[in-house]
Amino acid sequence: MGALLYACMSLLGRETDRLTHVLIRDPFETGVSPKFYFNHQPAQKLTTRDDKTVEAKDAQIDLADMPLVPLRNLFERDLVKKPSTFTGLVERCQQAVAEIVRRDLRLTLRRTRPEIQINSSKPVKLSNLQHLLMLFLAENAAAGRPPLGKYLDALQPLKDFTDRLYAERDRDDFSDWRHNARLPADFDSAIKNHDDLKLRKLRDELKNKLRGSGTEAARLVPLLPVKGRFSVDLPASAIRLRD
Repeated sequence: MGALLYACMSLLGRETDRLTHVLIRDPFETGVSPKFYFNHQPAQKLTTRDDKTVEAKDAQIDLADMPLVPLRNLFERDLVKKPSTFTGLVERCQQAVAEIVRRDLRLTLRRTRPEIQINSSKPVKLSNLQHLLMLFLAENAAAGRPPLGKYLDALQPLKDFTDRLYAERDRDDFSDWRHNARLPADFDSAIKNHDDLKLRKLRDELKNKLRGSGTEAARLVPLLPVKGRFSVDLPASAIRLRD
C-alpha cells in the first residue's frame, strides 16, 4: 500500500507538495509487545525481544521528508478531471507518455535480416519469431491499416503474412533468415481453437527483448500491442522498412 500511495503522490503531486514518513526508533517499531501505536497509548509498559521493559511515552518519533519527483505538470492536460481510480490514473498517464514517445521515435526494420533500430541507437537483433511479429505490426502501420482490436483477430492474418514472407525468401541463399520465417505448428492449433495465448507470449518475449536492449529500444515497448489494441502505435511516417 505504501508503494501505491507513493505512486499516486508522484503522479498527482505538485512541486509545492511535501511527502513525509513517520520513523520510530528501535525497539518500538517492531520489537515490543504489546505493539506500540503512539506515545500516550493506554498500554505504556512494553516488553522488548530481550525481555526488557520500556515505556511508550519514551519512544522517539521523527518526521522525515521523502524524496519526491512531482510529475503532475507533465500530465496537466490529462488530469483536468481527477481520476476516480488508481487504475484510471495510471492509464491516463500511460497514454500521455506514449504520445510523448511517438513524437520523436523512428523505427527502422530489415526485411532480409531479423533486426530493428529505434532512432539512431544500436540495432537490436531479434529472434525469427519476434521479427515476424514486429514486421507484421510495422507493415500494417506503414500501410495505414486500422489497428486490430482483438488478438484473436490477428492470428490468421499473421499466419498469412509469414507464409508470404517465406515465399519471398531467396531460394539460393541459405543464410536468408526467411527460410525460417514460419510460425510453429502449434499456431495452427491456436487458430483452430481460438486461443491467443501463444501470440500473447510472443508479444511479451518481444517486449522483454526490447527492455533488455537499452533505453532507446525500451521506448518502443508501450507502443506495442496492449489489451484492446493489436498494433504498433506509430504513424506511417515514423516507420521505415528496408531490405
